Formats: sequence, structure tokens, C-alpha cells
Amino acid sequence: MVLQQLSTQYEDIHFVKNLGKFRYYSMMKYADIMLGNSSSGIIEAQSYHLPVINVGLRQEGRLRNKNVYDVNVDVDLILNAIEEVQQNSFKKIYMNETNIYGDGHSCEKIVSFIKATDFSKLLYKKSIFE
Repeated sequence: MVLQQLSTQYEDIHFVKNLGKFRYYSMMKYADIMLGNSSSGIIEAQSYHLPVINVGLRQEGRLRNKNVYDVNVDVDLILNAIEEVQQNSFKKIYMNETNIYGDGHSCEKIVSFIKATDFSKLLYKKSIFE
């Protein structure tokens, strides 16, 4: 694996096969940029106000938050994108935006909806076998 090999050659590169859920989200909280083509960049990174450089077409067709900067697989384009997403002008675009995929409180909203629903007034279809 190329990344694992690079991590043995450069002390600034650390290879971790699997961070686990807790460490992964902690890394997102403290990261400066997310670079790659993960759905996590498209869906979750906005909740951490993390700029994402989405490389390639793997996430094509998914709705994007304003923190996502799409680039083709090209070293020069990627390097330019790294500079662009670090600019305050880019950060202003998404910093105060709500994640289009939710705010992390869906369970509470579902429970609240269920509690507020009067199920006795819902229509139901009787089985022909009753």
C-alpha cells in the first residue's frame, strides 16, 4: 500500500488502518482540510465546519454542502484547491450554514413527532380476512 509505505519514509505522514468511529470524528473536529473522495466529506464534514476537497467522480450525484470543493484527479488542481479552501473567502461561504443532511438531532425530532401524533385519527386499511 502506497500510503503505508510513505508513512515509513516521512515522519509527518502517519498511517492508521482504522481509526474507529470515535477517533475518526475527533480527527474531523481538529482537521484543517479533508482531502479524498469519501461520502463522509460530502455528508458529515459540514457539521464540523471542515472544508472538503472532493477528488474525482466517486461522489457524483450526491447533494453537496457549501464546504465541498470538487476537483478532477489532477495534482495541480488538487494543490490549487488546497490553497483555495484555506482562504477566508471560501470559509465564509459555509461557516454559518447548517448541514443539508441534518443537524445531529434526528432521533429527538422523530420521538417528538411520534409523541405529538394522534394515532387514533389515522386511517388504516382493514384486511379482507378480518
